[in-house]
Amino acid sequence: MRYNYISDEQPLVGFLSKQEILSFVTEEQVFSLVFGYEPIELEYVTSPFRPDITPNCYFERMSQNRLRFKDHSRKFYPDCFDAVRVFFNIKSFYDTLSFINDKLIRNKPVTRHTKRYFDTEINRINVIIDPMTRAFTSNDAKFWQPYGITRESLIEDKVFAVTHVAMYNTKKGDISFDVNELCYLYNEFKERKKLYFPTRETNKFLSSCKGNDIGCYHSIPTFGKQLIITKSYKDCRVIKNTARVSVWFQSEGTLPSIERIIEMCKRFTNIIILYDNDIAGMKAAMDLRNLINSIFPRKARAIWLPEELNTLGISDSSDLVKIRSYNDLNSFFDSNMI
Repeated sequence: MRYNYISDEQPLVGFLSKQEILSFVTEEQVFSLVFGYEPIELEYVTSPFRPDITPNCYFERMSQNRLRFKDHSRKFYPDCFDAVRVFFNIKSFYDTLSFINDKLIRNKPVTRHTKRYFDTEINRINVIIDPMTRAFTSNDAKFWQPYGITRESLIEDKVFAVTHVAMYNTKKGDISFDVNELCYLYNEFKERKKLYFPTRETNKFLSSCKGNDIGCYHSIPTFGKQLIITKSYKDCRVIKNTARVSVWFQSEGTLPSIERIIEMCKRFTNIIILYDNDIAGMKAAMDLRNLINSIFPRKARAIWLPEELNTLGISDSSDLVKIRSYNDLNSFFDSNMI
């Protein structure tokens, strides 16, 4: 069976297929039939497939660059076509394609585009980390509250609690394991992931991220007076809680590309680097300061907490808030004219 013309100006639509549908509309537009809006990747949403008042689901591009809705609580990961089929209780897959065609394409002023969604090759990474997330519990609150970091802040920063991890393409092959300890996913880097195991003494991080994956970059303004660069999510978040603008790098020894540094730093009048107040942190901060100033003279300066705080177990911003208070952190910034 062949379909009629979409309109007098549009070409004939042939036998319906996923590829044919997606030559006229995007996956986001198909998902909008279910959700009422076009989804944004990696933003928390509620599920329309079950009673849900807590936004703990999200969209993510997976294998073959397909956009999927991820509801870990139900282990339900439909693409846009399956989402429509399930939500509207459509019996067959072809009937689903016909339904989408009738709603979005037939007799609508749309044009065929050349982007091939199902044939697009994404940039591959050596190791793929695919965590299963869970709802936040009182144990999570006990960990984050001493830093003044709320559930709402975690949601804003795309931080998930994790209950299971699958890893692919590792040197030992594919690995899957349950997580029986506190574990958090930093999930703002699209296909790359970073896991944080805060209760471990060693091996606290498991990551496929690279230097150009700058944490909290999505929340900085287009232009601003001052940017504080730090080296971890916790430090960045407590700095943001003082109403200052901050981003975090993957570590003190990991830098973005020069192009990425230029793109970020040109947006601010002043750059502050705040790493740990130990020898390694001070050296890394001065090295980054010198690099930025070699491109933008006198724009950057490095600071660190007083070294005597080390005797109290305080080496960074989040330590200062946890062991002392936000007043102490604000006082430190005020004394450095930040």
